[in-house]
Amino acid sequence: MSDSKRPLDGQTVLVTGASGGIGAAIVEQLVAEGARALIHYSRDAEGAQRLLDRVGGQGWIVQGDLSDEAGPEGLWQAALELAGGRIHALVNNAGIRTEIPLEAPAAQWRAAWRREFQVNFFAAADLSREAVNHFRANGGGRIINMASRAAQRGYAADALPYGTSKAALINLTKSLARSVAGEGIVAVAIAPGWV
Repeated sequence: MSDSKRPLDGQTVLVTGASGGIGAAIVEQLVAEGARALIHYSRDAEGAQRLLDRVGGQGWIVQGDLSDEAGPEGLWQAALELAGGRIHALVNNAGIRTEIPLEAPAAQWRAAWRREFQVNFFAAADLSREAVNHFRANGGGRIINMASRAAQRGYAADALPYGTSKAALINLTKSLARSVAGEGIVAVAIAPGWV
């Protein structure tokens, strides 16, 4: 008699930036391992729906604008409601890469940095905060932050905000991991290469 239980059976995972690319691949693997996915998208509703169809409807689609300061909290609350009040893991995958030359006017330069940090870092920090508070009240959970090799090695001059925001994300992850050690909460970062 074989045991057909999969490692993530009964688990619900919120994956940001999941309508395509790495996020979609993460969702496909999570569902293959038994999880139900909360498939986040910002603008690509059709991509999110195609992904939900590919994984046999094993999850939900949830929209949220992470470039808006209120977006992460609203996304978390909407996802929590869809999931029936329990999320077991968060994958902060959403990210943007803005090209802004060093010669750009100061106002454009700062705007590019703010937008990139909002999506790549602050949204992940805000969602991680929501997740930690939820996990503390529900027996633990997991946070996986998608960083980048650019965080360790730097990035081209026209994309300085990207590598810098991902380096901040790695530090956030390390700090979270130390802060919640022993509470049944694990925080890790993954730094893939170019995809």
